Amino acid sequence: MTCVPCRTRKKKCDKGIPGCGRCLRIGINCRYDKPLASTEDGNRFGGEVLPCAPLNIPRYESPRILEYTSNLRLSTWTDFIEAHLTNVTLATLTSRGRGLRSACLPYLETLNEWLPVVLPGEVDDSISSILSSQDSESSLLLYSCYLLSQICGNEPLSNVDELYFRCKGFFTLLVSQRRNSEKLVQIGLLLSLYEYLQAMIDVALTTIASSTLLADHIGLFLERDGGGHSTRLTSSKRIWWSLFILERVIMAAAIDNPVRCGAFTCPAPPVPPFPVTKEQRADPFLSESHTLIPGNLYLHIIDDHTAEDDLQLEYFTRLVQACYLLELALLDRWAHPLQPSSSDHCIDLDRKLTTFASAVLQEGEAGRGKNCSSLAICVK
Repeated sequence: MTCVPCRTRKKKCDKGIPGCGRCLRIGINCRYDKPLASTEDGNRFGGEVLPCAPLNIPRYESPRILEYTSNLRLSTWTDFIEAHLTNVTLATLTSRGRGLRSACLPYLETLNEWLPVVLPGEVDDSISSILSSQDSESSLLLYSCYLLSQICGNEPLSNVDELYFRCKGFFTLLVSQRRNSEKLVQIGLLLSLYEYLQAMIDVALTTIASSTLLADHIGLFLERDGGGHSTRLTSSKRIWWSLFILERVIMAAAIDNPVRCGAFTCPAPPVPPFPVTKEQRADPFLSESHTLIPGNLYLHIIDDHTAEDDLQLEYFTRLVQACYLLELALLDRWAHPLQPSSSDHCIDLDRKLTTFASAVLQEGEAGRGKNCSSLAICVK
């Protein structure tokens, strides 16, 4: 087994898996002249070769990431992480002859429409930043969008596991350097969303818990309680809401298996006003086709809270229904990858969730309600 770039340039190669040290150091894709499955290097990962299929066994994730991170020889270039991560991102995203924005489009046009962690404008700003200077956080944000694009698009890469390990290693490194920013919170959310979709529920909970601590440390929860309508305040509320709803979706999957059903049906307009009143309780946010699904986890949760405070029940009901819609939207995308996504028929879903989030925040700021998750993500 020989690394093709090293052999071509007649350079010394340590034949690291899944990428040799030299290729990682200079930011190019490492390719071997033989399939990894035919080598004897699998024992470096406990007898397993890195698979191309999505990981489904969370307990193997941590040691393999540690092994992969050690192969990067982080101690030799930690001080130059800005330049290294920028170069790696530029090389990876353009490796297929596409532009940086095109590499992130599959994610922006699918998942991000249901859970807007990153705005398209923020992607454009990050691209401008890494093209004009060395910016590790903007680079990793683009890298995370590219990672999710591999499971959203019609042409997934075969080395998606390698992309994930590298992205998770970079995220861990930046967090260990005590960096604190909204971008780093967004990166953690994107990683936890990827892990959730790959059935690594335990790992996803750990990642989103790290994102919650970061958000609390930078004052993201305080920002959303402030007054005014500044750009930063709007961004903070959007990121906080993404954290708020994604944590509940992942937690629901950790408690029980996610809801499995047929095609996603868009709720019919008009949208009931927010916040909902007692008279509107009978007008569900869900379409009628999903109200009688046997074993529906979310509707079962709603029925278990009929004796609680009315205000809490209304907001809790709306929250789990929003989570349910998100789950259906994602499942519909995976079940019909070659067909137009349901977002084409439900372009106002993001507006509904945003409106609901604003209503929850307004009620919380008025002191009329409080809703806390297991990670202490609260509406105060």
